[in-house]
Amino acid sequence: MRKDALFYAAAQGHADVLVLLLDAGVPIDAPHEHQLTALMWAAGQGQASAVRLLLQRGARTDLRDDRGLSALDIARQAGHDEVARLLPAP
Repeated sequence: MRKDALFYAAAQGHADVLVLLLDAGVPIDAPHEHQLTALMWAAGQGQASAVRLLLQRGARTDLRDDRGLSALDIARQAGHDEVARLLPAP
């Protein structure tokens, strides 16, 4: 399975690219391998600006990957406390 631009932009914190992709109609919650979403990728990489943008655009925080982890769980596991504070508990 290949990653598309949304996941790369989220993981690298490129909020400007995320805006372009979302405005072009890329589905915000489309899952990638292991049921990971762009929000989960951004949270796991500690990309606070991308997390904020995805939340503002309506990314779901209740989704879980194939391990049962939410974006909040992933941020906490990775030690990204700033990002974890941005995410509501699912």
